[in-house]
Amino acid sequence: MQTLEPPIWRPWTSIARASRARSAISRSIYSAIPASPPISSQKSLGRALQLTNILRDLAEDAARQRLYLPREILDRHGIPSAEPAAVLRHPALPAACRDVAAIAEGHFREAARAMEQCSRRAMRPAAVMAALYHATLSALQRSGWRDPTERAGVSTSLKLWLVLRHGLL
Repeated sequence: MQTLEPPIWRPWTSIARASRARSAISRSIYSAIPASPPISSQKSLGRALQLTNILRDLAEDAARQRLYLPREILDRHGIPSAEPAAVLRHPALPAACRDVAAIAEGHFREAARAMEQCSRRAMRPAAVMAALYHATLSALQRSGWRDPTERAGVSTSLKLWLVLRHGLL
């Protein structure tokens, strides 16, 4: 019987490849738009969504013996463990998460710049997705990843406001 490695660690390059799925979601959001922004901005939004999901789902993924934080960033912060639960308990985890969040923020900014070049009306679906996920990322940043098992969320009233603000107004 073959034994399996405990977690599946993904180096940064693998995460970039995995973000193609999120980019595909972004492209589907953009596909109905007559004046779509360039593919690079669609990829930026997809990467921002992907990184936000990684940061939001740390505990859930660790419970499945998975952790998708880039190995390179964990190494940079002196987190040597290959055990997801140990990584979640490591005192340097918040700093590693802040690095990933900063990368996500850059992708959100790049996507926003590209969407500004297009019809506001046409960009509504993408703008709503970006706003909801960016609010989630902001909530995670406020939490500081002090307790990754506690899920930082966005209130229903804020979600409703963001949908109204970016989807209708």
